[in-house]
Amino acid sequence: MMWEHNSTIVVMLTKLREMGREKCHQYWPDSRSARYQYFVVDPHAEYNMPEYTLREFKVTDARVRISILTDMSQ
Repeated sequence: MMWEHNSTIVVMLTKLREMGREKCHQYWPDSRSARYQYFVVDPHAEYNMPEYTLREFKVTDARVRISILTDMSQ
């Protein structure tokens, strides 16, 4: 969906865990590249702020080798 709509920012409005309960599954790689069907997601940077975390990824369509840099805030 991110690729189809040419989005460069993804916002997650919840933490992975809140009040001791799992709220969301982590759908991004921690430290190494991960392949999801045709797309390769490379973690670029992570910035931990008091109220949120900002992560940068490079997403590549392996079929055509086109990449975009995207931010994800949590």
